[in-house]
Amino acid sequence: MSDNYEHSPAAYDLLHAARGKDYRREAERVVARIRRHRPEARSILDVACGTGLHLAAFAELGFEVEGVELSVPMIDAAGKRAPRAPVHEGDMRAFRLERRFDAVVCLFSAIGYMTTPEDLSTALATMRDHLVDGGVLVVEPWFEPDDWHDGAVFAEGTEEEGLAVARVSRSWREGNESVIEMRVSMARPDRTWSFVEVHRMGLMTTAEHLVAFRDLGFAVEHEHPGLSGRGLFVAVKRPAAT
Repeated sequence: MSDNYEHSPAAYDLLHAARGKDYRREAERVVARIRRHRPEARSILDVACGTGLHLAAFAELGFEVEGVELSVPMIDAAGKRAPRAPVHEGDMRAFRLERRFDAVVCLFSAIGYMTTPEDLSTALATMRDHLVDGGVLVVEPWFEPDDWHDGAVFAEGTEEEGLAVARVSRSWREGNESVIEMRVSMARPDRTWSFVEVHRMGLMTTAEHLVAFRDLGFAVEHEHPGLSGRGLFVAVKRPAAT
């Protein structure tokens, strides 16, 4: 996701609210899965936390939370939404924090920005390194190759008091990557403006994901449809061999 457009977070949140995305309900469902494997869990790290809507929901559910996000405008938005939660700027492949957590989550298909098996493995390893032994990693994947519809176009728009947003997009496939070009127009009473974002996301199978988790020592399960129809991986970090 681009970090060059200060208004991108507002457009992002408004459009997904219009679609009916329920971050609180999704957080509750993720917590249920974490509790199933680690009933005593108290801390969650949200990787690629975006504008902080899941982060804030986890905090409301009683967790000590922190976030990691690459986009500076998204970090600013998350800081306003969950002011008591530290949000660290970092790439999911390479961030390093000074603590470990009971659970790490990577939701809303953000893992799809890992476009190669090597990047996927590196990101999962980094998340694993921020888990306590027996900690839970919850990852919501992007589309599988057979589920991707090449050449799609899409339009949507909505408004709230004092702000309107419209977005058109087209998408295509390049090898094992999906490419989405989005053109966003926004309006306030005093002005209008537009910007473009291009997103490249890897198309990997469930089997490829499972191999990556297992090669890193996780006990992992996959469920479908998950939170939004794309499935969900729930993995437990096994203690290191002694």
